[in-house]
Amino acid sequence: MKKIIVQCLSIILFAALFPNSSKASFDVSETWNADLRSQVVITCDEYSRLCIDLCNNAKSCYLKNSTCRDCISTGVKMTYFFSAFGKEISGAKEEVSQYEFVEFLSNESFIAIGPNNIYNQFDAAQTNALLEKFKSMCPNNAPSPVAFFKIENKNLIVKNAKYITCGSAIYRLEVKSILLD
Repeated sequence: MKKIIVQCLSIILFAALFPNSSKASFDVSETWNADLRSQVVITCDEYSRLCIDLCNNAKSCYLKNSTCRDCISTGVKMTYFFSAFGKEISGAKEEVSQYEFVEFLSNESFIAIGPNNIYNQFDAAQTNALLEKFKSMCPNNAPSPVAFFKIENKNLIVKNAKYITCGSAIYRLEVKSILLD
């Protein structure tokens, strides 16, 4: 009984000390900077630790978006990526921790791809349809998801899809094809 009371008091104390911790939010976008280089911009609200953990800045992070060999092409892999979103590539139902995502962004070469990405040569004229494919990978129907792919650093070859940001939630992407290995 004493143990239960201590646990309840701990929860109440945490809620009192950090009343807005569940309201933490962040936004991830893929943009171009003034030098015409692709970048990933993460903006955090006052309650989110993502920006602090990632780049030691409370409000925002600007990360270099890698380039990859054969990204701007109609090659099999890129065509498959854009046609497979929402079908063979889907979002998992459970969120991953921000710490796992920070670890990925800090230690891996990656490319972030949003629905309006210049690499989409497959159905560029159908940006609304592609946006809907991206949204379908998010259980929360976020307005502007961004997918993250691992890049093999030495040869700049795109590897598997890893994560998708859906508003303030991060999900692991599930790939159901050996073509993306």
